[in-house]
Amino acid sequence: HDQVGIPLSDAARALLSRPGPVLLPLFSARSAQSLGAALSGLDVVARLRIAALSPAVAKAWTGPEPQILEISPRPEAEAMLGTLVILAELA
Repeated sequence: HDQVGIPLSDAARALLSRPGPVLLPLFSARSAQSLGAALSGLDVVARLRIAALSPAVAKAWTGPEPQILEISPRPEAEAMLGTLVILAELA
């Protein structure tokens, strides 16, 4: 199945324009590239905390410099959830 990109919602834009941490799970290189491109055109004030499914997904990120970029220890949803929990608990 083909992925169909959708524009960022007003709520997402508002969240990204405010200070504070924002968790961003990236499950594919394609989504990393397309979301990175969308965020590159915005004034992102939020501190992005990215959880990438794999090194290839992390490498595909083209958006603003994240505060933290962690790669999941295994390329599966449960491991990604664990990575997101770690990122959420950081000060």
